[in-house]
Amino acid sequence: MPTRSQNTSHLLLSILLLGLSIMTIGIGTASSSTGSEVFRGFTSHISQQILQHKQAFYIAQTCTTYFYKNFKKPQQPQVERISYHSTSESLMDFDCATLYPKGLDEAREAFSHTQQTLSISLTFFEFALVGDKNDDNHYAGVELRDVMESFGVSFEDHLPSAQYVMHLNNFFDSVMNKREIETLTNSMSELLNKGYRFTPVDQDALNKVLN
Repeated sequence: MPTRSQNTSHLLLSILLLGLSIMTIGIGTASSSTGSEVFRGFTSHISQQILQHKQAFYIAQTCTTYFYKNFKKPQQPQVERISYHSTSESLMDFDCATLYPKGLDEAREAFSHTQQTLSISLTFFEFALVGDKNDDNHYAGVELRDVMESFGVSFEDHLPSAQYVMHLNNFFDSVMNKREIETLTNSMSELLNKGYRFTPVDQDALNKVLN
């Protein structure tokens, strides 16, 4: 028959195991929440920038066409990767002559610059989507580690979600400001080498921000 001491030990062990189970559940919930917040924070930051880049590209594209038509230049520039058409009234009300007082050459330069900028930001959005390996709009611990290490940041576990978002968004801003497309493509290659892929689900998400 168990002694009082043995009963007490069993009770303490049961309490300890229950406490560990609760802690494990809590950590899993926090991790899940953090992963979703990081993914949303990162992709939202890129999406906001893509919207601005689309608007700038559309204006430059429209004004380049306007100058060609009005001054009867022989050829229009070809859009190599992307073409953007907007029906937004807020984007239709602008004066090309005021925006580009130097005329066609200035508009063409802006066209080329904004096209490249939009292309980089869209590629960055692809990178963010690829990092979500199972397309659940969430960075699991391994996914977050792989994404961050792909651009040279040592991964530290159990940081606040805001800190991970800050690291990721700062990486995006740095690449965009310096236009370091090679840095981005190298990071993408790191993920692809680990088995990450750009999926049909990713393509649908990309189409939504582009259209």
